[in-house]
Amino acid sequence: VLEDEGYGVIEAPDGLIALEMLRASLYPLVVLSNHNMPRLDGPGLFNFIVEDPRLAADHAYIYMTAGNRVIPPDFSRQLSELHVPVLRKPFDVQALVDQVEAAARRLDGTEPAHEAAPTH
Repeated sequence: VLEDEGYGVIEAPDGLIALEMLRASLYPLVVLSNHNMPRLDGPGLFNFIVEDPRLAADHAYIYMTAGNRVIPPDFSRQLSELHVPVLRKPFDVQALVDQVEAAARRLDGTEPAHEAAPTH
């Protein structure tokens, strides 16, 4: 879907490789992070992102999780501080495209992070 919308897509097979890819990237990325990932789950990945100002500032993030999952208050604060919208599954494909578009605008400076699209 995202490729059909004109976005380049790269995938990481697990959270640790995703973290390595983020650290190595020379370009800002819009990152779709799932809650459940092998080797390093979404909350674990965001712990590293919060601790690394470059990772926090250089990329825009979207967090995907099951619709019925309770997000603990501490993790919810982390997501809020990073201006990370939460997409709850199952989500509408257009909602995903809209969130990616908003994240891309934040990265290119046409939409300030504090005006990010609301979470779902």
